[in-house]
Amino acid sequence: MTARGPLAGSLPDTADPPAHKGRDTARRVIPLFRPYRMQVAFVVGLIVVTSTVGIVNPLLIQAVFNKALFVPGGPRLGLLYVLVAIMAAVPIVNGAIGILQVYETTKVGQHVMRDLRDRLYSHLETLSLAFFTNTKTGEIQSRLANDVGGVQTVVTTTASTILANVVTFVSSIVAMIIISWQLTIVSVFTVPAFFWLTKTVGQRRRKVSRSTQESLAAMSALTEETLSVSGGAAGQGVREPGA
Repeated sequence: MTARGPLAGSLPDTADPPAHKGRDTARRVIPLFRPYRMQVAFVVGLIVVTSTVGIVNPLLIQAVFNKALFVPGGPRLGLLYVLVAIMAAVPIVNGAIGILQVYETTKVGQHVMRDLRDRLYSHLETLSLAFFTNTKTGEIQSRLANDVGGVQTVVTTTASTILANVVTFVSSIVAMIIISWQLTIVSVFTVPAFFWLTKTVGQRRRKVSRSTQESLAAMSALTEETLSVSGGAAGQGVREPGA
């Protein structure tokens, strides 16, 4: 579907090159978050906290062995109890923060998707009659429902997951250096291989997602044409009940 106007291209067009499509989509979607910058900053802070807290337990385990159990003069039970209590509390606190993070992320994502749908619908109202004559109604509906839903997934899941993974990776490297810098060097050598595998899988998933969106648009268009009153059912003559 080709559109011209203030919102033209807000949703990716399947005819665009994939590389340009990703950059253009990001450039058009990111400004939608400006009214919610404070909420986004809060969500980013929660993601950083939950991703960083995850490395606390390995450091506590090291402290249990080095400072509470295997120390001159015998185990220090008081310190051991404190460390074990902290280790038990960390998952509970992290889980509570995680719930708040998911709630806030979903809330921001829903607001952004509402604004995007409003802008897209307002833009459609400004288009000429020729546009709707040359474009299938089912394809327009697919853009409003399926494509925007795909953007919602990126907003509420993919973006937060990427940020969480980056923070987890950095904090894990720091924790590993503290525990054993020798093993850290060995582990870092495996990162390029995992990066290459992730990139390869991501490119294939992008192709599958694009094909899925095209199929959904075609299915919506076919359903609209064959089942609407002005479509195939009307052409064949719809019988009244009891006729």
